[in-house]
Amino acid sequence: MKKLSVVALVILLALSLSGLALAVNRADVYQDGDDNAVSISQAINRRGNNTAVVDQDGDANEATITQNAGRGDNSANVVQDGSGNEVNIEQSATGSFISESENSATVTQEGNLNDVGINQKATGLGDNLAIVDQNSVENDNGNQANIFQIIEDIGDNAVTVEQNGGGNQAIVFQTIVGIGDNEAYVEQNGDGNQGGIDQTISVLGANEASIEQNGGDNRASISQSVSGVGANEASATQEGDGNFTYIHQEASGVGLNKADVSQLGDENTTFVYQYGVNFASVFQDGDQNWGHVTQDGLGQFANVTQVGNYNWTTINQNGTLNIATVSQMADERATSDDNRRNQAFITQEGSGNVAGVNQSGVGNVSLVNQSGSLNNATVIQSNPK
Repeated sequence: MKKLSVVALVILLALSLSGLALAVNRADVYQDGDDNAVSISQAINRRGNNTAVVDQDGDANEATITQNAGRGDNSANVVQDGSGNEVNIEQSATGSFISESENSATVTQEGNLNDVGINQKATGLGDNLAIVDQNSVENDNGNQANIFQIIEDIGDNAVTVEQNGGGNQAIVFQTIVGIGDNEAYVEQNGDGNQGGIDQTISVLGANEASIEQNGGDNRASISQSVSGVGANEASATQEGDGNFTYIHQEASGVGLNKADVSQLGDENTTFVYQYGVNFASVFQDGDQNWGHVTQDGLGQFANVTQVGNYNWTTINQNGTLNIATVSQMADERATSDDNRRNQAFITQEGSGNVAGVNQSGVGNVSLVNQSGSLNNATVIQSNPK
């Protein structure tokens, strides 16, 4: 059974200034020991700010913060040191078009099997900001973070998640129904890894996402969409073990896609799909490699470089300035057969065309198929041993 705080200091402060009606709610809670629970609920219906600070030291603690600011800011800061802890933060802020509001949540957890959930909504003119730092002491026990942000009208979403060791998982959803930018950064260092970012903008704005994972079972996923006028940008960098990346970007109206994937060792794979305005680059250094890029319209350009082991590439581009290059250099007699691999396929349909492909040691195969306009293809393949 959860016990009330051992040491709890709660300060509730309401200020009424002549002519301003400024309200301030503040709560500070410190708990030392196991099985503690704190629940803070703050609401202001006029101009003012909510602030909550929680510090828990021990295992199996819970912190729940709910903040609602009618015309002001919400701020929540939680620090937990121990294992099996849980944080849930829900923030809602309403700004006007002459007065901006902000939701801000920061969570720091040291220990194993910790869990964070953050849900932020800003309406009118306002921003959402979430920062999560989780550090697992034992690499076989993971942390997880789930963050949901929504802007209605005008504002920006920003998320930073850092996780070290264990089963890791970070999922970020960012939505702007109106005008603004989404930005997310996830870094995971050891073991289970995962990571997923989903960003959408309905009117005008830019999505930017980046995932960086170092060792373990990796995976990464980025999906971005702008249905009005906007730009997408994505990047995923993974260094060792399971690898896999998926990036999908769309933009209608005037769009600008860009994706970089870079994977250095072990199981590799990559998909990238982009639809309006495009550019992509995939670089994979060793082990089971693959690739696959699909781009739809306008600027286009794709570049894949895969160095050691079972290379393979597919590029499809559809219309306008095309250009694709592939360079694969396997050897040490790569395998997983298909006659010991390297292969590359490029298909481009209309306008600038130009292809590439340069493959060196082992099974080489290449197929380039270009349709309308300025075609040009160069394939150089070598199998010296």
